[in-house]
Amino acid sequence: MTRTPEQLLEDVAKALPEVAAPETRLASVEPALAAAYVQDRVRGALVHFLNGNFSGRQYGPGDLGRRPDALLVREMKSLAALIGRANDAHGLFGASTREGASLTKGGRADLTEIARFFSVFYAEFGEWAEGQSGRAETFKSAPPLPADFAKSGQDSLDPISRLVARIESDIAPFAEAVFLDGSLGTCDFIPGWSDVDILLIVGKETVLEPRRLTALRRRLRDSLRHFCAFDPLQLHGYMVMCAFDLDWYGDSYFPLSLLPWCRTVHARREAMDARRRQEDPFMFLRAFWNNAVRYFLEIDGHCPGRVRDRRDLRRLKLFVHRLLTFPLFYLQTKGTCVYKRESFEMAKPDFPAAVWEIVERASEFRMRFADIEPVSDPSFFSSLLPTPLFVRAREIQAYRSADQLAAFRSLESAWPEWRKRAIELAMTGWDLAAEGMH
Repeated sequence: MTRTPEQLLEDVAKALPEVAAPETRLASVEPALAAAYVQDRVRGALVHFLNGNFSGRQYGPGDLGRRPDALLVREMKSLAALIGRANDAHGLFGASTREGASLTKGGRADLTEIARFFSVFYAEFGEWAEGQSGRAETFKSAPPLPADFAKSGQDSLDPISRLVARIESDIAPFAEAVFLDGSLGTCDFIPGWSDVDILLIVGKETVLEPRRLTALRRRLRDSLRHFCAFDPLQLHGYMVMCAFDLDWYGDSYFPLSLLPWCRTVHARREAMDARRRQEDPFMFLRAFWNNAVRYFLEIDGHCPGRVRDRRDLRRLKLFVHRLLTFPLFYLQTKGTCVYKRESFEMAKPDFPAAVWEIVERASEFRMRFADIEPVSDPSFFSSLLPTPLFVRAREIQAYRSADQLAAFRSLESAWPEWRKRAIELAMTGWDLAAEGMH
């Protein structure tokens, strides 16, 4: 009998709680592994806090980060409960446990209270990390951004020029480093498809001072207009970590060995010191499950496979994006961290050709946009593709043309087959990765 996606979800929940629900296993793991999981969850909440829950959806004038959104409030309550369990099980992070209890008591927490929680946690985490053993490494900062980077004659790079200027003037004082990642970093981007990938390492003094952290949040939220001006279907905001994370570092979020593929927008030092933490053996398998496999198993809840408005286009783009990053997360379960562009040929031999074909189709779909000339008229298809209200229409350079929309329509028309093949890829990849754990 063929296994269904629902059955695999149920099987993993029962057999591998370390992957599906690691928060339930805190009491049964070593204190260092419990601390690593808490550290990763706090970093995830910090990403949410600093980006103002940016998801590329349409925002109203009052939604520019003046108050925490409901998702962030729920995330902070869950995080406070998690830290409380780590404290009960291992005596970890007592001050953060008390701050979390205060944060979730009574009414809805405001931004200052949430920022204070991060300050308390990272102060406590930094002191705790000093007493931990780990392999020290020094990573040379990424190569500098070329001086003529945005002078290639491509109008689509104008928003990136404005973003870089904004980072250098307004965001750099709060940051240890800022790196341009992805296809923009390697200068092989495709206007009209590629989005903006920026890694921000928040300075220790910033995260330890709630007022500085909330000030950084305001500046980041405002700078996101340049992300959307470059790509109106931008999928995410800044990638974020704290300089304290380098004191006890895990590679599952951003392998530092990939820095040579980035470009430095700002860095306080020419090299960064990091200390490797004790790694959870399930860390990369959990990342593969959360960022790749489970998404496709639950695809009907994420992507309807139709094009009605801008949100549907973003869902379709995210679907293709997940296919293109699938090889990268799969290879990490085997201990191989590589740049996305190199991951395809390295992962391909492990999969039957018929299963891997959907990854090839996703790559071909992305390359269709290389042959499409972006239009500069921001009113083009404005009724179907409204831009976020905080992006000024005149800032949009590379907007969706009729040919771009037609590409998404072609995916829509073939959706049942794409969906079927993606689920097959996810289930095959999971079996291969889980088999390697035994």
